[in-house]
Amino acid sequence: MMFLLLLSPIFSHSQFSNGWDPNPEFAEFKNNGKEFWTKQEWNSANTARFHFYMSKRVRESIRLHNLVRMYPDKFSEVYIDSLADTKKVRVLRKALQRTKPMHKLKPNVNLYLAAQMHTIYSGFSSHVGHGLFDQRMMIVKPLSWNVYTGENCAYGQETALDVSVGLLLSPGHRKNILYNGFYRIGGSRFYHIAYGTNTVFNYSTANWKDFSSGLKADRQSVGIVIGTSNGFNKLMLDGGLAYHANHFRSREYIAEIKYHKGVVNNNTNGLSLSISTGNTKGLIVVTSGVKSTIYNTKGEYSFYTSPEITAALNIQFFKKGYLYYCGEDIVSLYRLTYGYNHLLTKTDNIDISKHYIGVSKYINLKTKKILKNKLSPL
Repeated sequence: MMFLLLLSPIFSHSQFSNGWDPNPEFAEFKNNGKEFWTKQEWNSANTARFHFYMSKRVRESIRLHNLVRMYPDKFSEVYIDSLADTKKVRVLRKALQRTKPMHKLKPNVNLYLAAQMHTIYSGFSSHVGHGLFDQRMMIVKPLSWNVYTGENCAYGQETALDVSVGLLLSPGHRKNILYNGFYRIGGSRFYHIAYGTNTVFNYSTANWKDFSSGLKADRQSVGIVIGTSNGFNKLMLDGGLAYHANHFRSREYIAEIKYHKGVVNNNTNGLSLSISTGNTKGLIVVTSGVKSTIYNTKGEYSFYTSPEITAALNIQFFKKGYLYYCGEDIVSLYRLTYGYNHLLTKTDNIDISKHYIGVSKYINLKTKKILKNKLSPL
């Protein structure tokens, strides 16, 4: 674990800003301005409604995060136009005018834990800023070493509205709130020796839940997989089709269907479906997932489920005049997989090893890129 903590700044890609703003005054607003929004607008922004591990003020601030993302023009009219006409207010007003409506942020318990660690540590130590940010992310999201993340800290503000607008008035904090690449959020609030309170929000790109619920990937590709599995003493040859989806060039989702043919001391054939997710960092791809397989040995069927972890290199050899070449798209993956076969039926298969190591290659056949609106400069 200590080794991972020391290396995490190399792997993490974080975006955050230092500094904070004094509390804007919203004495005339009741219930954070609820009366200015329709019931549908107000309720749809409340994605943290049932996430009671976060305090009510943090959950209400997440609602305000979503309102400014979903309705930037109306948010400016309701809240920003009521502020004194200062340079910061004018800059914020113009930024919201340039912002296009976007998806809302959804809560994530891992991001909450990272924020809570920071509020407790900084509260008792009187620390300000984003200390140990990469290490905190590595602890709560150990398999997500290339997820794009960000953090905002607000010191001294009491209400959810004060916190949210105070962050929006700061360019760096505003960039995190209005970044359309973020899909997840977690926040924590705690006592701070120097400022009374400290409210911390952590942000990240989409996770597998967002993808499975309909989020479109930036890149989608299909290809073929060839390789070996099941150990060398009872070797099997594998071949099949694979679907890859990539989100923001960092998050990887893979589905594969493969046929397995026993070739060495092995009379078993099989058909498998595997689903995995992971992260991409340059030419390195690390994924974990589950494979379900039906094996047939002379008419006897057995069914296995297998957790797997795979490390791969996204690399092409002797390409474009170089010994090897690595591009943005996944074209050729050389993969090493470890898995454990867990029998789900009563009929065991002596040809199937419990522990196995597989070597395979993915060859891309076709890639589809989906163009998305980029965030306007703020």
